[in-house]
Amino acid sequence: KTTNKLTNKITINFTIDPDAPASPIILGEMNNKYYNENVSVDVAEISGVSLVATVNGELYVLGTPITIEGIVNVVVEATKIENRLKSITSISFNIDKDAPSAPVLSGESITSDNTPTWEWDSVVTATKYRYGYSEADWITQEAVSTEFTSESELIEGTHLLYVQACDAVGNWSESGTFVTIVDITPPGVPVLSGESITSDNTPTWEWDSVLTATKYRYGYAEGFWITQEAVITEYTAESVLV
Repeated sequence: KTTNKLTNKITINFTIDPDAPASPIILGEMNNKYYNENVSVDVAEISGVSLVATVNGELYVLGTPITIEGIVNVVVEATKIENRLKSITSISFNIDKDAPSAPVLSGESITSDNTPTWEWDSVVTATKYRYGYSEADWITQEAVSTEFTSESELIEGTHLLYVQACDAVGNWSESGTFVTIVDITPPGVPVLSGESITSDNTPTWEWDSVLTATKYRYGYAEGFWITQEAVITEYTAESVLV
């Protein structure tokens, strides 16, 4: 004080902290990954900072499910409380919940082959297929080909094959199906009639229609068939017999 030469003083203690906070550590290896379900993002605990997160530019509460699909950009900003300096960590990943379309199958509707083959069209976005005679019991879930031949002999009857397609993210399609009937029981033997003795050197033979038969073959010796595609139940010699 200039008038009485008395003095007073005050002491101020402070710390100069020029350092930004450590970058937030996002838990899990999520960057550039693909997911087929909702995911949550969280960070390791950091003391002395406040955190603000955004998803595709919108505020996001850490640890809550992200439900949008497509490319997801997550930015986490840490602000040091003491000096207001900031650091940022960002990641991107993809959420794809769209399953491929169901395979379209083809094959034999009725066959005498008890190890039948089924085929299906290649499905866009599919990376593998699974198939089986039941959706609860797949023969394989890692097929890359678009056909399947039964590895064991099937019993006679109706057989339904299910096929599903899977994309790179793990989404499985609905089932495509195809019904094949295995019929290995031959029809009954045709019962023929005709003239036992005749002067007609171009005779005619007839036979009863056989249940389940769709066509007939005939000839003067087995293995030397005149035709194997007959649909009528009679035959008249086409040349003069001796």
